Amino acid sequence: MKTRINERRYLLPPCRVERYLRKLGLEYDDESLEKPVEKKIYHCRVEKTPCLIESYKKRLKGLNILSVESDSLLPELEKMVVADVTNNAGFNPENLAEAVRIPPVEEPLHTLLQKVAEYDHFLKAETAIEISGYESTAHAIQALIFSLTHTMHVNAKAILEGDEDPERLHQLRVAMRKIRAIFSRFRPFFEKRWLSCHKEALASLMEKSNPIRDVDVYLLKIDDYKSMVDPSYHDGLERLRSYLVARSKLMHERLIEMLESDPFQQEVVSLYEFSKNESRNGLCEMAETPIIFPLKKILKQTFAIVLRKGAKLHPDSDAKAFHEVRIEVKKLRYTLEFFASVFDRQTYEKVVAALKRIQTILGDHQDLVVQKAYIRSLLDEPGLKEKETKKSLKTLIKALEKLERKKRRSFEKAFKKFSKDADLFHEMICRY
Repeated sequence: MKTRINERRYLLPPCRVERYLRKLGLEYDDESLEKPVEKKIYHCRVEKTPCLIESYKKRLKGLNILSVESDSLLPELEKMVVADVTNNAGFNPENLAEAVRIPPVEEPLHTLLQKVAEYDHFLKAETAIEISGYESTAHAIQALIFSLTHTMHVNAKAILEGDEDPERLHQLRVAMRKIRAIFSRFRPFFEKRWLSCHKEALASLMEKSNPIRDVDVYLLKIDDYKSMVDPSYHDGLERLRSYLVARSKLMHERLIEMLESDPFQQEVVSLYEFSKNESRNGLCEMAETPIIFPLKKILKQTFAIVLRKGAKLHPDSDAKAFHEVRIEVKKLRYTLEFFASVFDRQTYEKVVAALKRIQTILGDHQDLVVQKAYIRSLLDEPGLKEKETKKSLKTLIKALEKLERKKRRSFEKAFKKFSKDADLFHEMICRY
């Protein structure tokens, strides 16, 4: 099938064509072809304008192309279109017949990164990157890592210049955590050796920063702790505060050492180089695939895991089981937020809001589990062995256990509502 002289060719989402045509109220005829590449062809008319949709199969499954002999698109069809590929040689019928995978519709990497660099959100580990669902997986990954690496850089710089706000370390750690999530979610698209090297580097940096962040969190929690127990125990908690303040000074020195160290500085430089590399060093050939195809698969799999594991939880489940669901919810939310621009905005916001509610409950629960274990470990600390102090800490542990049980009941209620609204998730990705 050759392109006709006056024909315009448009890329459609990887949807079920019959569903879209029925939604538009259009009658159609269809035929199946097996050579030179297997596909199904739909013939229809929109206000007397003849239209043809090619829906490819097998190695090009998910590729749908609309052909119209007109210079302008009717509104009914325009809202379906992803891109005009009339002049994109990769989508010519002859080239598609030889293609081993669906070609992307790429924006030049330097243009994409320039747009990212213009954002003003880098003190927060956010990734408001505007990309098309048909952007290459390579460019999508590089843009995300560029953004998050810059967040690492600006927060580290702020800390080294004297900013003592605990939020700086928190956002730096969130950025590293999100980069690791990208490594995990899109593992098949990275070169194995490159991926292994950078996973180990970030894991080591996260491990070194864990105790530093923990002390910051516990210091911020002291007033909350005091509100949980009788005032007679407040003096003991103030001694805990003094202990943590002294420890915080030591932790801050270790933080400065880590941020000035060669491993941290080299990892930031290396991730910047990766994100700007036009040759895609560190990525494999599969990364040419349009991002929407692996993204849909990843989201559906993770969503199914969240529903399955979450449904098994009950108030007496092991804390580890709650933590495992929390990790899956976080993976799902991160992946959605990475590619927010790809999906229907209205339903996306509803889905993310529901995920945030569940993640907050599970995050609070895990914090309580960790805090309880940490405070229990302090009972043998030389500086906290006074009888009244130990009594205050034991009372606090009981209060944390009570709050932990309350969070478990809250999760059960929130998850039931989330499960009932599962159709929202499918509605969100239905455009693709």
